[in-house]
Order: sequence, then C-alpha cells, then structure tokens
Amino acid sequence: LDPLKLLCDRSHEKGIWFIAANWVNFPGGNRKTDGGLGRISDFVYDHPEFQVGSENDNRSDSKYVWGSIPNRFSFLHEEVRVKRFEVFEEMLSNYDTDGILLNLIDYAPFCKFSEVNKLSPILTEWILELRKVALKAEQKQGRRKRIYVHIPSHPKTWKEVGYDVPAWVSKNLVDGLV
Repeated sequence: LDPLKLLCDRSHEKGIWFIAANWVNFPGGNRKTDGGLGRISDFVYDHPEFQVGSENDNRSDSKYVWGSIPNRFSFLHEEVRVKRFEVFEEMLSNYDTDGILLNLIDYAPFCKFSEVNKLSPILTEWILELRKVALKAEQKQGRRKRIYVHIPSHPKTWKEVGYDVPAWVSKNLVDGLV
C-alpha cells in the first residue's frame, strides 16, 4: 500500500483537501554515523560537495538556528535543485493531492549567506517550474493544484535568506503564504 495515496484517498473521502508537505532543503550526513536513521538519501551521502559548509558571517551563528547548519545543501547547485524538484513533482503529478506546501524555513538559507543574491532568481525560477508542473497536473487530474510556501514571518528575513516573496505573489507562482 502506498501511504501517500491512502492519505489522499481518505482526505477526499472525508471531503477535505490534502496538501502534501516536505522540506525544500535538507541537511547532509555521512553514511557511517547517520546511516539507517532515515530521511537521508544516497544522494546526500554521495555528494558532500554540495553542502554549504562553514561561513564567516554573523548570521550563521546561533541567532539564526536554521542557518547555523553548515551541512545544509546549497540550491546554487543544479543537481540539488533537480533532486528536490523531483520530490515535489511526484507529489503534484503522481498523486491526487490538492497541492503542495514548500517548507522554506528549515535549512535556510539554501546557500551561504553571502550568496543569497544569487539564490533569489534561481529559487524564483524553480518555483515557476513547479507552477508549470502544477498546471499540467491540474489538467491531467481535473483537480486544482495549489502551491503554498512556509516562510519566515518578517519581510526583512525574506531578503536575508534570498526569498523574493513579492515576486512569487505578483507572478501568481504561489497560492498562499504560511
């Protein structure tokens, strides 16, 4: 049995939406110490070179707990974006979800703090491509596919982590902000 299909079916049986959620970014790990603990894929083990690494930036200290994880992955690497895109594409296209929730809180920023200006247009394009997938899945399934984003609450923080939320909203890339 497919757990995600069961959740979709039961939600629709009860007349409620099912919005599938997942992290957009993820932490690294190594097979020797983290193997068998779940939520870590071969991709993570096989590509430590895509980790952000340590930074000389005061924003990477404990004030920004989510930014103090040097083994988080960098979205500036196309391979990382592709790997995460596949997960959300599957939830939109292969399941009767009513959309997805992109968790943009955990393991942010998705690059070094000094590189967030490079990240902003890349992340906006990544969400645009997800919107295209959602529209195609809507047509195929006859079910509206929404995209929600879980973001930091303050607009100043959006800029600090490379999120162009006003563009996402004005271009109708997202349906709601959490």
